[in-house]
Amino acid sequence: MTAIRLTLTTFSVVMVMGCRDAQKSAPPPTSYQSSSVQPTTAPGPAAPASASDLAALIAKQGSVTFRSFGGKWVGMDGDTDLTFLPNGAVHMFEYGIGVTGYRGTYAIDPGGNITLQLSTFPEAWPVMSMQKDATSLLLVPARNGNDFVMGNRGGVTFAPGQGTYWPFRPLGPAEEAEVRESIKK
Repeated sequence: MTAIRLTLTTFSVVMVMGCRDAQKSAPPPTSYQSSSVQPTTAPGPAAPASASDLAALIAKQGSVTFRSFGGKWVGMDGDTDLTFLPNGAVHMFEYGIGVTGYRGTYAIDPGGNITLQLSTFPEAWPVMSMQKDATSLLLVPARNGNDFVMGNRGGVTFAPGQGTYWPFRPLGPAEEAEVRESIKK
């Protein structure tokens, strides 16, 4: 009986802590398939992109959401969405056992490096470089590396063949609208 109580207590604690909301949480997107224009392989040759490339997309769509794993929803506790909004605002959804949302700001320096300030996020988000290839814009770490950002996730599972965390690619219009609605909740 004690073992059952301990198991139930542990499960309850994990569920509550895993679903902790730093500022405002929302359910994950209802459709988990990225737009068909997203590539399924690593990016081809990419060139540097400029702040004006991002600004033009934000002006056209109202926001631009970049998703980890090359824009594909993986659904294995490791997905991340970065939504760039007007006036230097940014929102991040971190998907783990639960969904945690963070609000903050971003800046793009003259060299094209993007920095995020997410005051309630438990670690510094890596400085990113924006690039573009034949398909879309890309976000990649400014320094060499393919490091996963753990954040508040209690753990993460990566399955063979699911791809790599970086680069982040923009979502298609339907998913972009879903994420924008989730941010409002």
